[in-house]
Amino acid sequence: VVSAYKTANEGIRETFKQVQEVPKKVECDIIYEGDVMQGIAKTDPTPEPFIVPEFIHEIEASAFNLGTEIETLIFKGSIRQVAANNCVSLPKLKTVIFEDDVEDIEANAFKGCAALSRVEFHKGLGALWDSCFANCTALEAVDLPDNCELIDKNCFSGCIRLKHIHLPEQVK
Repeated sequence: VVSAYKTANEGIRETFKQVQEVPKKVECDIIYEGDVMQGIAKTDPTPEPFIVPEFIHEIEASAFNLGTEIETLIFKGSIRQVAANNCVSLPKLKTVIFEDDVEDIEANAFKGCAALSRVEFHKGLGALWDSCFANCTALEAVDLPDNCELIDKNCFSGCIRLKHIHLPEQVK
């Protein structure tokens, strides 16, 4: 029984070792697999602004954990999803620009980015989920595209400087 247990554990350790050795691609200071950004390749990447390349279409949770010095974040391609709790570790983030369509910005994605004062949507937007921009205390204005379909509860709660928000007629 002991040798069977030992053999099983060695098999698990070998499988885990193989999983750890799967190469991830690193380009433009990002770690990605396919079209999914998984993280930043180094702490405080340069140059400013930080540009998410056109081939990235999804941002995993906590992908920006190492980017504590990022002030401007530009998404070049169309984005299916900015995952929940993604940019909470970006205390210096001031500007976010989506140059193409965005399907979903999930719950708490930019929550608590106190320096965030400008968010631009250049094309389409599907949904803003619960508290995705909550407590962005420097945010003053947001112009949502006319095709925005959903703004969930508390999206802009705690945005004490928010003076202007363009809401499309069909938004729910």
